[in-house]
Amino acid sequence: MKQKYLVRPNDYHIWELDESNNCYRSYTNRDVTYSNGIRPNANDRYTFEYLTECGFIPINENELKIYEDKNQLYCDWLNWYTRPDGHGGSKGGTMDEYLLMMRNKEK
Repeated sequence: MKQKYLVRPNDYHIWELDESNNCYRSYTNRDVTYSNGIRPNANDRYTFEYLTECGFIPINENELKIYEDKNQLYCDWLNWYTRPDGHGGSKGGTMDEYLLMMRNKEK
């Protein structure tokens, strides 16, 4: 049996196995369906072999919360990183700078 969940290490995005075609799709803990009530199928390109060759790693269901939190932190940092600088660009900043800023905000 294939691993039910895979995670992309650079941004911690979780993918789940679509048992209807044994391929993977983006994971969500919400009910995502078409207007006719059917859940979108995974693209047949996204096989276990293809995704693990691209660096995805298998995770267990009990690790979902850990990686959901890591992905949320990454998305929050990315939003902060791309904030406008007022001159048509973005301010940027490292993850360490973002975490320091967040710690200082909490004080």
